[in-house]
Amino acid sequence: MAELPEKEPGLDPVPFGVSLALACLGAAQALWAGFQWWELGELRRGAQTLCDQAGGHCADAWNAPLAAAIHELTGLPIAAWGVVWGVAATAAVLLRMTAANDARRALFSGAVRALATVGPVAILILAATLLQQGVFCLTCVVTYAIVLAYAAIAWACLLYTS
Repeated sequence: MAELPEKEPGLDPVPFGVSLALACLGAAQALWAGFQWWELGELRRGAQTLCDQAGGHCADAWNAPLAAAIHELTGLPIAAWGVVWGVAATAAVLLRMTAANDARRALFSGAVRALATVGPVAILILAATLLQQGVFCLTCVVTYAIVLAYAAIAWACLLYTS
């Protein structure tokens, strides 16, 4: 593996484009989960969702026992938690990018790492539960891809920062 140049105090060793990609992935997840939340609202009003029209079985996922338990426990549906994760992932990266010093940058690097860990763990649990129930959720797969891309990039680049 190639060695990174030594870090100069005050300079961010993570390239701007990488940070921008992470921020865009977080924002994409927030927007995508917002769409899923809207679709869930449509479903609750008795309408057919775009996902289900495309054969995605999203209603089965949104009404799965795990999703229902999370909604009951937290007061937020699973799609809303996708919005929360996306906003937090975007904010953590933007705050890291604009940190005034190394200590603050390290704090927000920790937040990015935490989100890059929690996100994949959450989708792994959700995906495993849905697969066990024989449910394939088309829009969930998009969520999985976004979250896993964020995690892969975050861990690959932030391992070299404090």
